[in-house]
Order: sequence, then C-alpha cells, then structure tokens
Amino acid sequence: MRKILKYSKPSAALLSAKKAFFTDNDALLKNALKINMVYSKQPRRTKCKNCDEKIGGSEFSSHGIPYVICKNCNHLNGGYEDTQEFVNSLYQEEGGSNYKKNYLDNYDSRVEGIYLPKVEFMHEVLTEIDCGGNNSVLDIGCGGGHFVKACEIKGIPAHGYDPSEELIELGTTKMLTNTVSVIGMDEFDNIIETAESLVISMIGVLEHVRHPNKALEAFTKSKASFLYLSLPLFSFSALLEHSNQSVFPRQLSGGHTHLYTKESIEFFSKKFGLETVAEWWFGTDIVDLFRHLSVRSNPDDEDEMAKYVWNYFGCAIDELQNILDRQKLSSEVHIMFKK
Repeated sequence: MRKILKYSKPSAALLSAKKAFFTDNDALLKNALKINMVYSKQPRRTKCKNCDEKIGGSEFSSHGIPYVICKNCNHLNGGYEDTQEFVNSLYQEEGGSNYKKNYLDNYDSRVEGIYLPKVEFMHEVLTEIDCGGNNSVLDIGCGGGHFVKACEIKGIPAHGYDPSEELIELGTTKMLTNTVSVIGMDEFDNIIETAESLVISMIGVLEHVRHPNKALEAFTKSKASFLYLSLPLFSFSALLEHSNQSVFPRQLSGGHTHLYTKESIEFFSKKFGLETVAEWWFGTDIVDLFRHLSVRSNPDDEDEMAKYVWNYFGCAIDELQNILDRQKLSSEVHIMFKK
C-alpha cells in the first residue's frame, strides 16, 4: 500500500477547546508546578525511556525539572522516574477526578473538531486495504471516549479502556453502539497482547505509560495489524516553555515526563519491526507562541495586547505552523504502523 503523508490542520478547533490555556494561566501553572513537585521527589532516571541506554546530567531545566537528550536515540527524558506512585497520583486517585477536569467541557465539539479528523485519517488508511470485513478498533487510554465516539460516528466499531472511573462514566453517557470500560494501567499490556481488533490506537497515551516498550512489544504479539499512535514531540513549544517559566507548560508538564523525536520514533519502529504506513505531522507551536505573547503581556496592557496580537497576526497562525509541520518539527505527530 502507498504511504500516506499529511501535514498541518486548522487551529480553530483547538483554539476553541483550549481557551482556558489563555484565560486561566495562573491556575494551570500552579497545578503544573504542583505535579512537578511530586515528580521531582521520585528517583532519578538513569536509563532512556525509549532505548534503555544509560543517561545522565541535563541539557536544560524547565519549571523545576531537568531534562536530558539521549545520545543513543535522541529521545528527550525528564530527570526522574515516572514511578507507580507518581502515575497513580495523576490518573487514578479519587477515581481520576483531577485528570477528568481536562475533558469535562465541550464534549461534542471536541469529538467533532479534534477527534473526528483523527478517525478520518485512520479511515483513509483502512480504505487502502482489504480488511476482510474487520475494521474494529481497540482504543487504549481512551479517556472520556472522544476517539471511540468519533469512530462510532464514522460507523467503525470500537471499544475503549481507561483507568479513570469518572472519565469512563462520562464516556458511557455519550455512547450509542461503541463502548468504554475501566481497567488499571498495569493491565494495558495484556489487553493489547490479547486484542483481536484490526487497529490498536493509543492517542496521546504511549508517553503516559510507565513502560512504553512493553506496550509496543505487546502489539507485535497481538492479532492486530495496525498500531495508531499520537505522540508529543520535542519541538519549538518545549523551547518556549523553557524560556517562559511564568507560562503554563503544555508540552512538558503533567504526564509528559519525556518527549519523542523523529530519531527516537525511528529507533523504536526499527527495533520492533514496525512499518510506517501513514504520518500526519501537525502541531500547536505557533498557537503556543501566541499564547505566550498574550500571557506575558504587561498586565496593564494585557487585554489590548491580546487583541493586537490576534487582530494583526491571528490570520497567519496556520501558515506559520505549516512551515514547522512540513519540516517535521511540529509538537505532535500521528503515525500508523503495520506489522
């Protein structure tokens, strides 16, 4: 089958869904620093999260956390381990109610503007092949089931799993035919390995699991043919966050204790014998730049400066982002692999 390569997408849906990133910077920053404080109390990370080679020292620090680039695979690693204690504090304490806050608002518009394009990208790949009537999807770390719901809209049977009880309750109320269920994060590998769906999807998930290579290995042992990943990347956004410590860090915060690069993705795909059949490079780096400009404005001029930024430069966001996307320097990539 031909390799599908796409770049960029309109930023309007993201801007609509992420208004709080502009208006609630102080509260979001406070919460990010709180999480980083917990993270900084974990043992030091001594091996690369991607290739398991020894790492040490740091290239830079951001919001209290040191980061180092692996010399072997070029993966960006946070300085501390994402221990089970840390993971539980993020995703499962109080039924996942803290993490749920990210998904409460605008469920239907998020599905339509953000997740439906992801499903359409996947569907484009599946139409290139003869699925033998099986086009089912198993979505790991489904959150509130936005991707599963988008599959439902496209007529694709899908089931999602997530460790957050509250997010699964939210998703269940939205489903008509597709389904979502609660499982612990320590069950992900077994669910993946025993999957019989055509596609296993992990949309913004692999970077959150404690042992990403075990999840990749489980896919190679499963009956699934395709693995659909959305991965955060070490990009211009991360550099912005390093330069502006008073702005909420979207890319390097929370469960993002490490970030992928073109090289580190190539490393694991070669290691596990994965063929790339489709790539979609797009990011929010320029949206982040505009957010940083708005948030860092002089408080006395904040409202007027925000209007100035958007009125004079807002129309150029997508065009500027496209430059980064086409160089594969974006803050995110969607990739479909085939065994």
